[in-house]
Amino acid sequence: MIAAGIHRSWWKKRGPHVEFGIRNSQSGGTVPVNGRKALPKVALLAFLCAFLAARCTCDDAVERGASGDDGGAGLAADVGSGGDGSVSCLERCTNLPHGAGGCSADRCIIAVCDPGWADCNGEVTDGCETRIDRDNANCGGCAKACAPSHGAGLCVNSACSVASCDNGWWDINGDPGDGCEYPCVATGGNEVPDGQDNDCNGLVDDTCRFTFLGEPGRIEIYTADATYPQMFWNEGRYYAVWRDTRDGNGNIYFTTLNADGTLAGEETRISHGTGDAVTPTIVRGGDALAVAWSDTRNGRPEIWFTRIDDDGGTLTSEAPIGTQGGARSPSLQWDWTNLRYVVHWYDDHSGDDEVYMKFIDSDGVPGGETTLVSGYQGASRGASMNVLEEGLFVAWIEQYAEEFEVIFVKVSDDGVRSPTDLLVFRGFGTAGGVGMAWGGEDFGLSWDGSQNGHFSIYFNRVDAGYNLALASPRVFSDPRFDSTVPNMGWSGHFYFLVWRDESTGRPQVVLAALDTRSRLSASPLQVSKSDRDVHNPIAVWNGEEFGIMWQQTAADGNREIWFRRVGCAE
Repeated sequence: MIAAGIHRSWWKKRGPHVEFGIRNSQSGGTVPVNGRKALPKVALLAFLCAFLAARCTCDDAVERGASGDDGGAGLAADVGSGGDGSVSCLERCTNLPHGAGGCSADRCIIAVCDPGWADCNGEVTDGCETRIDRDNANCGGCAKACAPSHGAGLCVNSACSVASCDNGWWDINGDPGDGCEYPCVATGGNEVPDGQDNDCNGLVDDTCRFTFLGEPGRIEIYTADATYPQMFWNEGRYYAVWRDTRDGNGNIYFTTLNADGTLAGEETRISHGTGDAVTPTIVRGGDALAVAWSDTRNGRPEIWFTRIDDDGGTLTSEAPIGTQGGARSPSLQWDWTNLRYVVHWYDDHSGDDEVYMKFIDSDGVPGGETTLVSGYQGASRGASMNVLEEGLFVAWIEQYAEEFEVIFVKVSDDGVRSPTDLLVFRGFGTAGGVGMAWGGEDFGLSWDGSQNGHFSIYFNRVDAGYNLALASPRVFSDPRFDSTVPNMGWSGHFYFLVWRDESTGRPQVVLAALDTRSRLSASPLQVSKSDRDVHNPIAVWNGEEFGIMWQQTAADGNREIWFRRVGCAE
């Protein structure tokens, strides 16, 4: 055992130096320090503080010893016995409960408390006696009560939250500071458009109870095999595109529909290649419509682009936008801030699938470099994008060997991806793609993942600051059956989802609406009545009702484009 000691008389009687060594308690011998046994008193004190690793402040003692203010007696009390021959300050200040002690002017103090603990009674002897990480009376600090008004609180990890609300009161804003701030009496399980807040979520008529507005029907277009429908609503009409094989190979066609799904205009061929044109996308940009698709006329798939008027007349000749081959599944957005188109797609020309994007000016001329959005170790696909005033936001699936991730990231106006991104979800198995919609305050994200052997539909919300609304995503489909290809939108009051669902035995198109707490407002509604296969559904809210379009396999094996209207019950 190694020990160190100093006797009071040495300080008073032996002048400015004192003999000192490290003593071995077993042999009784003394090992000189720095090859000698005499040290200045001030140096000795400094050595003692460092050697004992004390939590004391020795500066004052050193200064007093050096000037001789107290003749050495007081200094010895600071370092040794505490001045009265009792246990020293250093010994008294060790092993404080839930904290670490220190010394100040020969008095024991609490230097620091363990995480989740605090000294609330001012007594040193019992250390940090109060739990502030889970005590409702001291939540995050002494006397900080977690007591929300009109409800009960719960302190977890030093943060107060609302655990429950009194009858007739609701916590809408999630702020424990004002507790359950919203008085409301629920009038039913579902919100209906009756001028009342039926589900007490703080919004009136924010979702609907579905009602059919007619039967599903095939869109009366001439086609051999029609797939990949896409559409949007604008000024009283739906604008639709799809892939069609009536000309022998796959080409992109366009038409307009009335609110009831009947044809409003002529069918117009948009692409004119000899390869296969697939996965079209359409958007309005200013006074023109823009269409993009994947096309193999030059060998490997490329992204092609054209601008048309409202009747399908050509405004800009179809042309590739400069992709390097292997480019698939484009999606178009219009950037109202910079008055340009933004197109993104995934491409495997570098070896793995990666997500890319490019800007196209309002006249249809591609500009600038192609931006790599993903660039991770897995295969990146199934992307969605929204364009806001503060930038572009992209979400996609990153697929690895045995797991997948849902990634969300912001891209600047000049096409530079943010150095930070958000991992929305990580799961085992595989995933197909992400649907995304902007809801005024945050983005709704949906994806299909096969964690349990079957594909399920997941949902979460994230704001532009990368904050997730839910710690774990909602799962809306039956996990015993496959549910795939989710597509989503925003009505102006609520998010809605449409997907392909196999829970009834045969694949069907189902529609779901969500409330502001990301819950289903009612059971998902089966929209299609197919006895064969359905795929690629899309739902659009036109301000009064839903228009839903999908591809459906006919008796001869060809696919057809079908449509159905769904309204909100009053």
